[in-house]
Amino acid sequence: MLLTMNNISFKSSIKPVTRSEFYKITNTIGRKKFVDYPWTVKETIQARSAYTSNVFDCTVLGLTDGEKVTLLHLCPTKGENKDFNKIINFIEEKVDLKNSFLQALLLGSQEKSLSKSSATLYNKLLALITKYNIPTTQLACAKEYTDVAYQSNTDEWIVTSYKISKGVEDKNPPEEILRDVFKKVIISDTDEII
Repeated sequence: MLLTMNNISFKSSIKPVTRSEFYKITNTIGRKKFVDYPWTVKETIQARSAYTSNVFDCTVLGLTDGEKVTLLHLCPTKGENKDFNKIINFIEEKVDLKNSFLQALLLGSQEKSLSKSSATLYNKLLALITKYNIPTTQLACAKEYTDVAYQSNTDEWIVTSYKISKGVEDKNPPEEILRDVFKKVIISDTDEII
């Protein structure tokens, strides 16, 4: 049985889309809800919907209760992001991590052999959300830059890249599309790929 609150389904969708569809969606979200460079906690967005782009060795953490999202895009080479205690404190101040309706998407990173700081940042964020037993979908170690958005009105994570866009255009199955782009795809029991 799915949990519900105010008629919101708590089975978030993970939806690969074409690049043009992604831009149409993000145009409706608006530029003020874009997590932009330099990709530190200062650029974090809390809103009903938000998005970011150009994720490769960075790590994106999205936390949602189905009504709003807290979206972080953290670059592993930025000095501010090396002090993980500051990141933890920031997240704990902004989000009730004990909220039983909370779900997460963790996207990005590269393998330790390619970028130790990228893998370390990803793993520390994963440890934090695991500590709070937050159901988490993981899309890691992409072969190319990825863009991601969350829309609360549909409770969907929208994901695109050049390869994802081509896979959608070729009408490949959504899970196959994601597995072709990310080396690690773990879908939470509270999420589904559509």
